[in-house]
Amino acid sequence: MTLSPGRRHLHLNVNIFQSGIFAGAWRAPDGDPRAAFSLDRYITTARIAEAAKLDAVFLADTPVLTPDIAHRPEYALEPTVILAGIAAHTSRIGLIATASTSYNEPYNIARRFAALDQLSRGRAGFNAVTAAGPAAARNFGLDQAPAHRDRYRRAAEFVGVVGALWDSWDDDAFIGDSARGVFADPARVHATDHQGEFFRVRGPLNTPRSPQGRPVLVQAGGSPDGIELAAAHAEAVFSAAQTLDEGKAYYRAVKSRAAALGRDTGGIVVLPGLSTVVAATRDEALERLNGLQDLIPLRYGLDRLAALLGIDADALDPDAELPWDLIGPAENVQGLQTFFTVTPDLARRERLTARQLIRRLGGGLGHRVVAGGPADIAETIEEWFTSGAADGFNLARRAPRRPRGLRRTRHPRAAPPGTVPGRLRGRHAARPLRPGPAPGRPARARHGGGAGPMTRRLSLLVNITGAGNHPGAWTLPGRAPDAYVDPDHHLRVARTAERGALDGVFLADIPALHGDVGHGPGQALEPSMLLTYLAAATERLGVVFTGSTTFNEPYNLARRVLSLDHASRGRAGWNAVATFFPGAARNFGLDTVLDPGTRYRRAEEFIGLVHRLWDSWGTAPSSRTPTERASPTPAGFAQPATPASSSTSRGRSMCRAPRRAAR
Repeated sequence: MTLSPGRRHLHLNVNIFQSGIFAGAWRAPDGDPRAAFSLDRYITTARIAEAAKLDAVFLADTPVLTPDIAHRPEYALEPTVILAGIAAHTSRIGLIATASTSYNEPYNIARRFAALDQLSRGRAGFNAVTAAGPAAARNFGLDQAPAHRDRYRRAAEFVGVVGALWDSWDDDAFIGDSARGVFADPARVHATDHQGEFFRVRGPLNTPRSPQGRPVLVQAGGSPDGIELAAAHAEAVFSAAQTLDEGKAYYRAVKSRAAALGRDTGGIVVLPGLSTVVAATRDEALERLNGLQDLIPLRYGLDRLAALLGIDADALDPDAELPWDLIGPAENVQGLQTFFTVTPDLARRERLTARQLIRRLGGGLGHRVVAGGPADIAETIEEWFTSGAADGFNLARRAPRRPRGLRRTRHPRAAPPGTVPGRLRGRHAARPLRPGPAPGRPARARHGGGAGPMTRRLSLLVNITGAGNHPGAWTLPGRAPDAYVDPDHHLRVARTAERGALDGVFLADIPALHGDVGHGPGQALEPSMLLTYLAAATERLGVVFTGSTTFNEPYNLARRVLSLDHASRGRAGWNAVATFFPGAARNFGLDTVLDPGTRYRRAEEFIGLVHRLWDSWGTAPSSRTPTERASPTPAGFAQPATPASSSTSRGRSMCRAPRRAAR
């Protein structure tokens, strides 16, 4: 995504949507019901998109398992974990992940995206969403989601804190002078000292300034609060529009509000969602579209539509228009206001029945669906781009196994002569997702002889600690001072360990900058991100990461560990710790560390809840992925841990690992 000012370019991302954007795509002859659980599927799509010179891959997310799982794959693997694996197999394409500002802590999110930016050498983007709905709230100790306005106030403060943490290292803070033993200049590493309505964060971040300085900030929201957040903070804005006029209106609203806030509107791109069904001819594409629409379960479509409209599904007659008398105004909706506005408008404008509306949307919520030959798709993209309705699009693939539409974007027929003159670039974008400086910032001056999964107790691990266990190791001849944030350095260590028949690699961690940064590196890259990168480039080596029970939520951590286990095909382990470092406490709103009794009681509850989440899916063979059949649940290497208060979660994990084998 070329976000620097200058000549206007068309931006094209691909939304890798589980098993395809159409609700029934996984049932198609070229569908795959297990694709949502396979890192290889995501990597394949990303590599095709990179070869086609697209700007970025994007992963949406919601931290809850919905009833939709009865009819289609849901969001399963945690997006930042997937993108860390993709980073190991790509070199130029941007990597944008969604994370909730309602159910995460700023310090944890800032670390994960800074780590992704380091691992990808400057290709990371953070899509900040507020995550609506009571089901997600109940996974984090709440009975209901906070009110719409409160969620957006929290989101604005959240992204401000994340930005301040990314800026806590000056551009020239890293020194790396091994002769003098000066690793970094502490005077150029600053505490954040944020105290606001929702967060108290001491800082600084324990990850040095990443290649982009700040990962690209993305936002998606069509409500007045969403537009305000996007106009104030975002560099890319995802939107939904069914008509050219709707697209223009939203485009003007975001750009004019950004200008009123004093921002350069040339540094903000608006990218509507566009679901495409592409074939050699328009007739063939329409035939494919009709086939995909036929695969949408009606019950699924009615339930999803009713939930969006805030009415009971029984009030929807499939063959009648929507019950307009039951549908209230958008401002009364606490959830997805963007789609709430677009979807009923489409139904009213074209007098669609509920059944027809479900088919038009592909079983989705409101993104535009276009079917045709390559020239047809290029024509509609060109029209919106030149009319001031879009700076590009988030393209949603139709089905998971063979992303034909993506492959056609690089085929010569995808842009016939004269169709998109001067818009599609002849070469790939610069390696960083954002080639220029961040807004407001200056430019930066398993064991070989055994089975793959860890099915036995580990005997030999290598602990990858910063630049070595000895505090002065980084000063030795031949050592690179910045090796502790260099993914290639860690990959060399991991591959050496795998060749040496070691069982696994292990990463310790403290969520704070600790020790004397002036004299040596600590653990910088967030462990689950780094280990996914390593797992994607190894075959047998176990990957064990440290996660604090004090400064994480059980639901979030359970997802990350299971996502790592899927990505590694059953090689993940979790070292549960009860963090006692005072500096870490001050990054999460506490003045001091909790007492040992409280920390360990919380740790015991936390670990038990994580195991129950792992076991929340049944073990019927038909419901398992190949990965799950091959590996046990990741072991909890329990050294109890420590949050401020007992955490509650009432949900189910969104991706299942099998029951642990009896010992």
